[in-house]
Formats: sequence, C-alpha cells, structure tokens
Amino acid sequence: MVVGIIALAVPACRPHRRPRRPVAMVALPAPAEAPHAQTSVPVGGSVTFEAENVVACEADAPDLFRAYATHDALTIVGRSAGRATLRLRLEAGDEFFLDVDVTTDPPARRALAVGDLFALSLEGVKDVTPSGEAVKTAKSSDGAQLIVTAIAPGVAVLSLQKNDGSTQPVDILVVGGTRLF
Repeated sequence: MVVGIIALAVPACRPHRRPRRPVAMVALPAPAEAPHAQTSVPVGGSVTFEAENVVACEADAPDLFRAYATHDALTIVGRSAGRATLRLRLEAGDEFFLDVDVTTDPPARRALAVGDLFALSLEGVKDVTPSGEAVKTAKSSDGAQLIVTAIAPGVAVLSLQKNDGSTQPVDILVVGGTRLF
C-alpha cells in the first residue's frame, strides 16, 4: 500500500509546464538606402568631387547636367535648372547617392567640357585678351559675339576691356575626363 501511495504522489511532484506564449510577428522596415549627399551647381558652372575609379553613373534626370570622371575625380557641369539624384558606383563595388540641385544663379566660373562652344556677347566691349591655353576664341561673322571653344582641360581667363575703360574678367574652367552622360 505504501508503494501505491508513492506511485500516486510522484506525478503530482513533477514541475508544472506553463503554456508558451504565442510568438508575435513584427514587420520590420526595409533597410535604409545609403545616405544621400547634397550639392548645388549653377547652370553653366561646375562642382568637382574626389571620387576614385567611378565605373558607373546614373541619374534620374540626366538632361540637367553632365558628369565627367577622371581616375580620381568626378565633375558635374550644370546644363539646365532642376533637381536630380546621381547614383555612383565605384570600382571597389561601393555605391553612393548625390542629390544635385542645378540653380539659375550666375556661375563664378564658367565651365565647359573639351569640345564645347560658348558664345559671349561683345556689346560694349572694345577688346578681348585671352590668357591660358584651355580655350581658343574667334569673333562671329557680324562681330557681335565672341565664340569660345574649349580645347584642353585647364583654366582660362578672358579679359574684356569695355568701352567705358573698365575691365571685366570671365573665368572659364575646361573639364576633361570621360563623359559619363
């Protein structure tokens, strides 16, 4: 009889198992896109960044600017006003995003790519003196404009001597490298 009472008491001494709580599923947000850097560039102006070995470049509005790459830099030249996002991929596989605001502000220095032409009004100008070997100049057939042709990467300054005796410098940056778009 003692054995029968012990047999009935042993199951009562086992620890109680508590029922497990149901697992709640939580929706996680999608991984964040790489942070975007921001810059602005005026129409006709440029901005240059250190960027080694850019292998691909895409923009959601590629008509707003042109992008040129060398082995260690990326230069953006503003073409028309607006906003766009530039996506850069480097040779190492890294990816970067750049939000570009192309403004209508007058550029401090005019930017041209090798081969580009720029017409400059000669109204009120008595003489033009170019310096540097990055551009060549010629007057239009009617003499109303100066046609500036970018021939080599570098910087040129056109000194416009006005009819009133004042002098106005026009700084020009000629961009080289591979045109990405």
